[in-house]
Amino acid sequence: MTSLIRCIGSAVVLSGLLGGCTSIDGSYTRVDGAAPARAEDCHVDVYPLPPSQPYTVVSRITVHVDRTHFLGRSLDEPMPELLRQACRSGADAVTNLSEELDSHSESDAYTLTAEGIRLTR
Repeated sequence: MTSLIRCIGSAVVLSGLLGGCTSIDGSYTRVDGAAPARAEDCHVDVYPLPPSQPYTVVSRITVHVDRTHFLGRSLDEPMPELLRQACRSGADAVTNLSEELDSHSESDAYTLTAEGIRLTR
């Protein structure tokens, strides 16, 4: 019976570690070219590098993802929150995306930052 309890306990701990946990938190800071907020589901263009056409930076956007080591890292995870924050900040595009990974003993803290911009048309 004792070995069965140990086995079940080990299985519970292992499933907790493998199942993992993820939290995503996004925010933005307005800058000089601040624009009115747009609908949270607006369309936002993504320019990994600055676009060739003129633009104004309206916000700095940061998305933090905290998760266990057992979960992979991908832009698919923070990108919806980045785009939502871009809409909230009044941006119609984002550029200068930057990623940072900070590993701890049991978890990773992944940060995605970008500039929210308004294209000059």
